[in-house]
Amino acid sequence: MWTHPIFNFPQWIMAKYILGATRSWVWAAVALAGSLLSAKGAKDQGNANAAANIAQARGAMFQGAVGDFNAAQLSLDAEIAAQNSRLQAQGIIRSATDQAKNLREAGRQLEGQQRVAYAKSGVRMSGTPLEVMAQSAANVEIDAVNLSQEALFNSDNLIKSGEFQAAQLRTQSQFESLQAKQSRISAGYYMDAAGVSRRAGNISAGASLLGGVAAAGSMFSK
Repeated sequence: MWTHPIFNFPQWIMAKYILGATRSWVWAAVALAGSLLSAKGAKDQGNANAAANIAQARGAMFQGAVGDFNAAQLSLDAEIAAQNSRLQAQGIIRSATDQAKNLREAGRQLEGQQRVAYAKSGVRMSGTPLEVMAQSAANVEIDAVNLSQEALFNSDNLIKSGEFQAAQLRTQSQFESLQAKQSRISAGYYMDAAGVSRRAGNISAGASLLGGVAAAGSMFSK
């Protein structure tokens, strides 16, 4: 009866052979298990880093959106400030024009009353009475002109103040726009970093697996 040569070896040789093979399998399994754990850890770390980068990207995008909103609001506020100052200036001019018109009308009425009073009293419209009336009319005109000039001065200052405020708001709007643009650029960088983190995790995981396979294979070559 034929028997496999291995069964013809002494028992201690067979035991040593079986024990060696068992140890090789055990160490190979340990190497593979370790590589799997390392690979999982590398992939999880890559995903965690990617998630953190994505969160930062979302935060940057939100900041960009807020910056755009603030820029638009400031730009609108600038236009409102300039428009309000112009409207207020126009109101000052209209009010002064009406006051000057009323003042001149009151002056003409006063002149008429003076003429009637002089006529009733028999005073001739010459000399001192005429000078008094002329001086009264001149004073009325001076007051009317002063009202108009003061209104022009105040309205001009008001317009300049409104334009200055509008310019400041426009500058702030531009700054907010630049900040929003920078936030969007940062968001793009974070998204790129997230992709890099994922790829790095996958590469590291693959390297761990290959290393484990190589280590397991080396167990059988010993």
